[in-house]
Amino acid sequence: MLWNRGHKLMKIVRYDLAIDYPILRSSCHLLKDNRKYCDIRNSLEDRTEYLGTRSHHGRVKLYNKMIESNLDYPLTRLELTIDADLNCYDEIKRIFPTVYVIDDLQLCFDTEKLTGTDKVLFFSCLDNMDYLSMLSRKKKEKIVKMMSTYFTTFQFNEQQYNVITNELLNYYSMLN
Repeated sequence: MLWNRGHKLMKIVRYDLAIDYPILRSSCHLLKDNRKYCDIRNSLEDRTEYLGTRSHHGRVKLYNKMIESNLDYPLTRLELTIDADLNCYDEIKRIFPTVYVIDDLQLCFDTEKLTGTDKVLFFSCLDNMDYLSMLSRKKKEKIVKMMSTYFTTFQFNEQQYNVITNELLNYYSMLN
């Protein structure tokens, strides 16, 4: 994307796409993939997770925007670093991470026979899905069933993305 401001020709090389979700950070679990991973935890709520390499296409940052901005309502932010020449929706969909959102309240009050061990295994497997392969068949089935019952994932669709990119293009065209 190029635009002309005065005598200088400017080009957008990379930008961060920030998406806010009105939920507690402690309810969100970023699924590790093949990208470099980093987790900085100061507390259950004050946690930042990263996927990918800083200042590179596909970098992901998941953090508590409520704490950062001193808000009085829950807000979790997901940021994606995007190279301008790779900003098509199919590419965004490819690099978009899986973030599980846990319904902790339902998990605490469910009538299903959940032991303390089941809950620990459940949350451990969220932090590291490799643990599922270490469980017995029966325990694995129970944990997978719990996962499908008690979590949803962050969603982001093409229509939303097109609105955002059109706004970005309109903003920079006004600078000409």
